[in-house]
Amino acid sequence: MEFAINCTRVPLRQGTRPNGIPADVGPAPALSGPVSDHVTPPRASIDGDALNLNRRVSPDGEDTLNARTLGSLGRLEELGANAESHGIDIIAVQEHRFYHPDNILKYHQVGSYQLVTSSASKNTVNSTVGGIGFLLSSKASDTLFSIESISPRIMVLEIDGNPKTTLVCVYSPHNSSVADEIENFYATLRSTIEQVPLHNFLVIAGDLNARLGPDETKFTFNSKTNRNGEMLKDFLEEFNLYTSNNSFMKPKDQLWTFESPLGDRAQIDYLIFRKKWRNSVRDSRSYSSFSSVGSDHRIVSATVKLSLRSSKKAKPHPMKMIDWEEVLSNPDMSKQFTIDVYNTFQSLSTSEIDAENIEEVYSSLIKSTEEVALATLPRRK
Repeated sequence: MEFAINCTRVPLRQGTRPNGIPADVGPAPALSGPVSDHVTPPRASIDGDALNLNRRVSPDGEDTLNARTLGSLGRLEELGANAESHGIDIIAVQEHRFYHPDNILKYHQVGSYQLVTSSASKNTVNSTVGGIGFLLSSKASDTLFSIESISPRIMVLEIDGNPKTTLVCVYSPHNSSVADEIENFYATLRSTIEQVPLHNFLVIAGDLNARLGPDETKFTFNSKTNRNGEMLKDFLEEFNLYTSNNSFMKPKDQLWTFESPLGDRAQIDYLIFRKKWRNSVRDSRSYSSFSSVGSDHRIVSATVKLSLRSSKKAKPHPMKMIDWEEVLSNPDMSKQFTIDVYNTFQSLSTSEIDAENIEEVYSSLIKSTEEVALATLPRRK
């Protein structure tokens, strides 16, 4: 199973390519243009994240990416092309900046992919900001069980399977936001995670605008924990979760996920899993593979190995195996079937049917019809 998560500014791909060769590593370019929700001038507040899913029973990668905006000419198409070239089935996207307040969810065709978005919003100067969503390959769409917008900053996607996979795309307020805003975000996130069954394979991916320092996690790019990092730490402890891209010893250039216009770097994008699945997550790091999308975030990926069982399918009703098209096209067969059903029903003794009990009469008629059909009519080839 492969996951890829994409955040407000496009993160670079983390993980391996379909042939097992690591994706290229390098710095994401610092972009000019509108400042995203991650940055609060003049102080740069650093944050971001994205997710990818391939339902294979072999090692899979999970990616997180921050897109900054997909409205610019060619950016959305470039995102789809990169996802296809790296074999990514699902990317969680933040800050796409598509504004559609009249539609809870909107579907955008991107080549063979489909982008499902929750609307961005307008700020005080009427600029479009934020917006989250999932980019899905045709394979991911075929296994999609449900997708729901919880809030402008949280979306939940479920992939069918045994166990089910629940993917949560998140986009946290930046570190300098008012306390109520960040507290409301985590309150909504907590209530969302509480609804996810404990046996589901859970992945939380996105732009968390949080720095975790060495006092909070063993392998980190950050020198200290910021306020959002404290909130994230408490959330992880409450739900027995951990960040995969802080769990493996990596060089510094494989840890950072965001680069500010001034060149400052930080690790603020995360892939989060339940600790019960820790042995299934084999690797996690940042990549620069999506730099052509034009984001100041890199994509974060995790290699996951799961043995997925097929969901049990109910056996079809025997009557559905009858070739009814052949029966309808053959008048003699249809007439004989009607006569046989009538005779079988009439042969039932009056002691077996209470004429005053219409439900019993109906049940007997259905039983007679099924018995005659299964005994005399042709089956579908």
